[in-house]
Amino acid sequence: MKSLANTLIWVSKTNAHEARYRIDINNAKQRVKCVYEPLLHVLAPQNLPLMCPPYASLVFSSQNAIAWWCEYVLPAQNQNIGDYFLRPVYAVGAQTMAALRARGFENILTANDNVQSLAKLIVKNHNNTAPLYYVRGEQVSSDLLTLLPKNFFVVSAVVYRSQFARLPLQITENLHADCQFYVLLYSRLAALAWEKLWPEILAFNVRGSLNCTSIAMSA
Repeated sequence: MKSLANTLIWVSKTNAHEARYRIDINNAKQRVKCVYEPLLHVLAPQNLPLMCPPYASLVFSSQNAIAWWCEYVLPAQNQNIGDYFLRPVYAVGAQTMAALRARGFENILTANDNVQSLAKLIVKNHNNTAPLYYVRGEQVSSDLLTLLPKNFFVVSAVVYRSQFARLPLQITENLHADCQFYVLLYSRLAALAWEKLWPEILAFNVRGSLNCTSIAMSA
């Protein structure tokens, strides 16, 4: 019989396999198992927008939106692509800002890791003389459009959609009643996906001693 981990950590980010999300467990005193599998699968929408007129500012509320827009929408533009990287860009949080910088964006205004603070940031800094271009997913847990003043002209571009994942095999193989189980959640939508899986998790709580903790991570 194989030795099971005392601590099980699920890194549930969409791109969890990237090296930057790896957790150093070399110095752990107890047996620790890390599982790098997404709670959300990111897919192309039914109609990917390929035109992006010269709006005043861009708004990104997720790293997935940045990746899909830069990979599939931006290359299709006929005008000078370099102009997009000079415009004001609004990011929902520090991780989103870092992803924008990595893509070459320079003029970035950053909120405090939630859509509510993003809306306040836009209201404070956008002069509303030209429309905003909001790059987003098909499913959002908090809709930015409902948080902005009604006189703000915002054009939404849905560049990806999310699909809830099934419980990974690596979790079911390593989850047992006496382990400490941590789930790292990177968005509110991921939290909803986690709630959907909770009945399956409870099935492992036979003796009522499973200790499960979900942790909200930075956007």
